[in-house]
Amino acid sequence: MRCLRVTLLSICTSAALLAPASARTLTAIDTPAASTPEQTALDAGRRYGERLGARSPVLEVRRVVQLRGGYAVRLRQLHGGLPVVGAELHVLVLRGRVVALSGDLRELSPSAPKATLSAAQAAVALQAKLPCTVRRAELVVWPDGDRARPAWLLDALALQPRFGLWAVAVDAERGSVLWGRSAMRHAKGRVYPTNPVKSSLEELPLLGLYKGDTLTGEHADVQRCAQVQESQLSCDRKAVPDAWGNYFFAPDDPSLEDPFAEVSAYFHVDSFHRYLAQRFGFARLGTQQQIKVIANFQYKDLKGNMVGYPNAFFGDVDGDGRGDLVIGQAKTDYAYDGDVVYHEFTHSIVDEIAGLEPIIDSEGFNLMPLALSEAFADLFAAIYTRDPVVGDYAGGNAGGIRNLVGQASCPDALQGESHTDGLIWGRAVWAIRENAPQRDQLEDALYKTLAALDKHAGIADAAAVLLKVAQVEYPTLLPVVQAELAQRGVAGCSRIVPLAPDVQKTGYLFGTADVVGLLAVPGPMQYKVDVPQNALEVSIYISGGGYHGGKVGAYLRRAASVSYHGAKVVYDRAMPSSEQMVTFSVSSDKDTLVPGEPIYVLPMNEGAYESSYRIYYSQKLDAPPPDAAPPVGPDAQVGVKADGGPPATAQPDPTAPGGCACTTPHTRGSPGDPLLLLALGGALLVLRRARRRA
Repeated sequence: MRCLRVTLLSICTSAALLAPASARTLTAIDTPAASTPEQTALDAGRRYGERLGARSPVLEVRRVVQLRGGYAVRLRQLHGGLPVVGAELHVLVLRGRVVALSGDLRELSPSAPKATLSAAQAAVALQAKLPCTVRRAELVVWPDGDRARPAWLLDALALQPRFGLWAVAVDAERGSVLWGRSAMRHAKGRVYPTNPVKSSLEELPLLGLYKGDTLTGEHADVQRCAQVQESQLSCDRKAVPDAWGNYFFAPDDPSLEDPFAEVSAYFHVDSFHRYLAQRFGFARLGTQQQIKVIANFQYKDLKGNMVGYPNAFFGDVDGDGRGDLVIGQAKTDYAYDGDVVYHEFTHSIVDEIAGLEPIIDSEGFNLMPLALSEAFADLFAAIYTRDPVVGDYAGGNAGGIRNLVGQASCPDALQGESHTDGLIWGRAVWAIRENAPQRDQLEDALYKTLAALDKHAGIADAAAVLLKVAQVEYPTLLPVVQAELAQRGVAGCSRIVPLAPDVQKTGYLFGTADVVGLLAVPGPMQYKVDVPQNALEVSIYISGGGYHGGKVGAYLRRAASVSYHGAKVVYDRAMPSSEQMVTFSVSSDKDTLVPGEPIYVLPMNEGAYESSYRIYYSQKLDAPPPDAAPPVGPDAQVGVKADGGPPATAQPDPTAPGGCACTTPHTRGSPGDPLLLLALGGALLVLRRARRRA
């Protein structure tokens, strides 16, 4: 195989396959399209053929690709009725005008090529150099200067000296091998099959590579990039193959110059895509199955220094309208950890299939779609690795970043932070998988559930669809699904969270810098205070946390939940951040308490930055009702009194601009006045700013 490769290379360079001295791409054109895409492309080829290398070329339409606002047509050149190797033309039409042509055409002598050898004889000639099985043969024209040499293009499979797929051109007159290349387009790379915690270094195939000199392939294009300015992304490639085309690098973590990270990212993206395609039939929209992957991502900090981005996310960094996988590093490089790559990759699937994104609705800032997105990302990563711990290496400890084993019920576990809230769905589904009669049934039902969800779906919606899929397709799975979802409160998961007296709840709020168009950002949950019939007084406490203390206030309403109607917030009482406590009393004219009438509390953030908060209430009763017991759920924080209790400790990442991060974010905080919602659409930019950090 090695000798053949050297021989073919030397022949190829002498075979006059050099590009003609003509333009390859024409863009200074603007001509009207014809009645059909095919006719438009053929007319353009004849009109501009000479500038691309051939006068009056004979062309054949190969494919029409429909585009938004136009189409592209792929053609190939024929000579004597045979396709000319390397001679193709692509025509771009937008808004009814031909705007670009790209390709190489060949000016050949008029004599028609005539083969003197059959396809079988050409196969024998090839087999004399390479033991193989020839599976297909096509008679083509091999350009040799202006001469049209006939050749057989052979598709071959070789088992010795090692397995390989080959595309080889054999001279149809003399039987000599003109050119050959591997059709497998992959090399080997040194990687951790899962991550450095769970696996050792191995040399594994890098499948689907388009070229031999870069990590560019069928499913991934891996580069190393830095955000030099807001409008400038500077990229290069540190991973360069050796003389055999392999990518063998030693790990160097942490380092922003580390080629191992690029190789690891390519391997994990490509292998995960192949698994999803085979297991679930996944395919990206359109014909382009490749995603851009950025390893060792850097950006400028406040001091103007280039620093590594301490997280990973899915979002359109290069501004081409397609989402990218962006992988940075903190104490460890996230590209080393397959879990992180699979998680981010799944966000791209969710984006294409369901489009889950938040919205301001009648109850406040609905972040449940993001919680579902996080849960699906964790679940498919865990299903692929068969390990419920996500991010063993990136998490920096034995517990990883998240664990899908454990309890997280609704509404007790709701905090308004997408990763935390996502565990409600993630842990429920993982528990169903562990107890399922056949795990592959649950996995199939889960993928179909994702495909059925609309962009603003919540946990209860996902539960309803999963139940329906199980009922229709997997009746033996249905009882397990029903029992687990009911036990965890998932089927009826609501954003109205009941409060018990003197029991603290914690949560998170986005800031006005994270949501364009809002002067006060509403919370994702409302809290319901069930006022007893013998209540004399109810005091509600809410305070913010984070680096700046947080400017957290609330809207309050009696008898019905706080409601958004367009730009109008319907509430009875606004509680600014400076107040922190409001007391409703039966003896008060202003804040009158009506015994038996519930009070709803919607936290809101007047500050610019994300903030954590804690909320609880105390009450004074005329006489305690008989057998009164606080409604405490399995995840409630029991026994935290109004006069004390620790502030929230799990906080969102200050370097992450919103969206979903690989690690649970840290909180920031700052203040303003509780004004109304200005624009519903602006809220969606929360998702766009750094879409779906892991």
